[in-house]
Amino acid sequence: MKISNVEVNLYQIPLPRVLTDSTHGVMKDFALITVEVVCDDYSTGLGYTYTVSSIGGHSVYELIKRDVVPLLI
Repeated sequence: MKISNVEVNLYQIPLPRVLTDSTHGVMKDFALITVEVVCDDYSTGLGYTYTVSSIGGHSVYELIKRDVVPLLI
C-alpha cells in the first residue's frame, strides 16, 4: 500500500454565538483543517485539527500542505 494522494482543506466555521474568555479573547469562528489520505488500493483515511478562533488556521494549513504532504507522497 502506497499513498497516492493527500487532500488538505481549510474551513472557517462560524460559531452559533460569540464566545469570550480570558485566554482566547473574542471567538466568532474557528478554523478546521482536514486531511484526507488516499492509497493506491483506494483505502482512505481522514484526520482533522482546529484552531480556537480563526487565528492560525492558514498557518497550520500551509504547514501541512507545504511541509508534511511532500513527505508522505
